[in-house]
Amino acid sequence: MPIGLNGPAIAGHTIGAGIVLVTTILGRLSSCLASRRETGLTDR
Repeated sequence: MPIGLNGPAIAGHTIGAGIVLVTTILGRLSSCLASRRETGLTDR
């Protein structure tokens, strides 16, 4: 029974962690791209 009860909870935690990781990675990529665009415009 414990495995059946803990299964959904573990899956939810893993999904939540994955979403957080994806959001953080996307945020870093977007910030890097924005900084590169700003530097490129200033260099020109």
